[in-house]
Amino acid sequence: MSKKLVVVLGATGLQGGSVVSALLADGSYAVRGVSRDPNSDSSKALAEKGVDMVAGDLSDKASLTSAFNDAWAVFGVTMPFTPVPELQQGKNIVDACRAAHVALLVWSSLPNAEKVSGGKYTKVRHWDEKAKVDGYIKEVGQDAVILQTGGFIENIHTMHYLRPSPTGGWMLAWPVVRPTVPLAMSYISADLGPCVIKVLDLWSRGEGGRLGEAPIPVGSFSITIADMVETINRLSGKDVQYQHIPSMRNEELQEMLLLADEGLTFPGIQFPTRLFVDLGVTFHTFEDYVKKELLSMLAAHT
Repeated sequence: MSKKLVVVLGATGLQGGSVVSALLADGSYAVRGVSRDPNSDSSKALAEKGVDMVAGDLSDKASLTSAFNDAWAVFGVTMPFTPVPELQQGKNIVDACRAAHVALLVWSSLPNAEKVSGGKYTKVRHWDEKAKVDGYIKEVGQDAVILQTGGFIENIHTMHYLRPSPTGGWMLAWPVVRPTVPLAMSYISADLGPCVIKVLDLWSRGEGGRLGEAPIPVGSFSITIADMVETINRLSGKDVQYQHIPSMRNEELQEMLLLADEGLTFPGIQFPTRLFVDLGVTFHTFEDYVKKELLSMLAAHT
């Protein structure tokens, strides 16, 4: 019996890469990755692992429909801060799923910032446009499970929040959010993929319908910035200092961070996500992240 085909958008990125890695480790599904350039080094590296890499562009619905040919499921994720609005990217994904008769779309979304803030924050487009795609999915009748990620903990090293201090040593520089506010964080590379596998497995057994009833937050842990600093120092033996950045020049990012500072991102939700814990997902901790991603970086710069 042939394996069901799962197509992963953004296969060379953080979210898609997590899903691809989990699919390859699981081995139950055939895996196709979509990239704007299937001949890039990162695409070739996935192809060497057995991923069928094909070309596709989120702004080109026809290319997505072609990429989704014969797919049973699609993991969909959009790209923020590009000339093509995420709402249009998302609609293209949904329309391509419909055209290719895809049984399940696993859609990476976010809450509607304007709605959860009671209209206070209206400029967080990379949240609100994803959330509007949720409504479009229901409007056209595409079977889907909608996942909402927390803040990416990987930003600490990929966005250089942890950086050498001008006066020597290290600092964890965090914008806007106060150091005592609990933040809902996702260790994307480690935890998103296993959650998607659980969704696929349940859906393939005809038991996943309940997962499509409402968006599901996918968070690894809640933690304050102060606790991050304490943990990094304890595990590394370094003296990392916290630096508060009072504001962001980018209005959209400023409002996003104010939303988090006010505890409005996932109010009342406990992380790690109980639904996935009950399904057997073992979520990673902030300590796990520090050990895997930060200790070697800190050790390399004395």
